[in-house]
Amino acid sequence: MQQIINIETNKIFYGQLDNELVGVEGYPYRLATQEEIDAWQAQQEQAKLNQVCLSRADFFEKLIELTGQDQTDVEAIVEQMPESTPEELKAKKIALNRVKNSLHFYRVYPLVDQLGAVLGLTTAEIDSIFGLD
Repeated sequence: MQQIINIETNKIFYGQLDNELVGVEGYPYRLATQEEIDAWQAQQEQAKLNQVCLSRADFFEKLIELTGQDQTDVEAIVEQMPESTPEELKAKKIALNRVKNSLHFYRVYPLVDQLGAVLGLTTAEIDSIFGLD
């Protein structure tokens, strides 16, 4: 099996080219280049990562297990965020809203990495909270 790209949709799949039709006008398939395969795989990985989330209860439970910090501690950390510019105030309000009201925490939330940094967590440790280890 070969990795083939549909030149109309840019989707890559495994299959077999009809060599007699390759290059014929209207035949939408050709062999994918390694660069296209790598880009497609990175896109697929990012799409998976974008869906990785935990329920609110699970997120805070894992955080307590790993750091001893709970929701109240995290809210206190967010409350300490700077607010000297309109952008900082807006970011702080959004972060506080997420901590207090989110039903799910997605791994791709910038807030997750920010909290991890403040709590001294490595990227691997943050990933482990979400079962990505």
